[in-house]
Amino acid sequence: MPKILLTSVLAALGLSGLLLASAAAPRPAALTLPLQTAAQLCAPGATKCQALCPETDCVQNVTAPLISLTTVKALAAATGLEVSVSDEVIDGKTYLNMLRLGLPDEPDEEVSSLQTPAMVGRGGELYYRASSVLGFLIQQGGEARFSSLPGLSLEVRGRVIGLQLGSAAQGEELLRELSFTFLEALLPEAFRPAAQCPSPESCSSSSPIVSARMSSGESYRVQTGLAEGEVVMLALPLSAQGPDDASYAVAVSPVDDQGWAEFSVSEAPKRFVSRREAVLSRPENRGNALLVRVTNTPLNDLWGGIIQPAQVK
Repeated sequence: MPKILLTSVLAALGLSGLLLASAAAPRPAALTLPLQTAAQLCAPGATKCQALCPETDCVQNVTAPLISLTTVKALAAATGLEVSVSDEVIDGKTYLNMLRLGLPDEPDEEVSSLQTPAMVGRGGELYYRASSVLGFLIQQGGEARFSSLPGLSLEVRGRVIGLQLGSAAQGEELLRELSFTFLEALLPEAFRPAAQCPSPESCSSSSPIVSARMSSGESYRVQTGLAEGEVVMLALPLSAQGPDDASYAVAVSPVDDQGWAEFSVSEAPKRFVSRREAVLSRPENRGNALLVRVTNTPLNDLWGGIIQPAQVK
């Protein structure tokens, strides 16, 4: 069975006290993707709106930007992907209108395909999590990068994809949902199966748990030295007792006009690090933190976006 991505649900830089200049203006978008939330699609008065997602009360509780099947097909045509939709039964549960994206003529479906369920149906159109689609596109290799907010765009596979969002907050939410993708790009060894497989029948593996939302915690501010509209990610390794229970807490924040980013974290980082082994999920790394710029940084080289904050509060 193809690999399934069901999203419900990464050299230090010395910084001066001056804000870094904004990145060069991006090229004009070759394709624009309209993104909407479930609440927008199913607002009072909307006709023929149906919640299809596996989550309970997803129209009210899922704030992720969604992308229509029509738009997915246009994106696939522009970037060389193949698209199909079918109902799937996985572990005894039926998922309606499952979207499959894949690379043409690729025999190894385990590493080259995405399956993600429909979240909303309205007026004959199906809508899927934009982060699932864009995350898969980013993972296919080659250079990819996001522009800064509020005019968020993604440059990938030689094309500039404009993201038509209702607000900068939706762009921030999209990048938060992509935290798993960013962290995997930073720490690929943490996402590889830890055990060797004696045979296909006895092979089992698990991915680290990545928590991108803090239900409670204290506000924590860092001075990034970056320009307004850049977005940074804070990643904290949590204690793990073995290779199969690794976990991370991540949070994203836009940078304000004074260069500050603000996070809600369950525990304040004790130290900022830039060495790869210092941010793996191990007991001795508890308290370490990684701060990385995820906009205007090549996503296949996020280590080039590591920041040592000039000040913390």
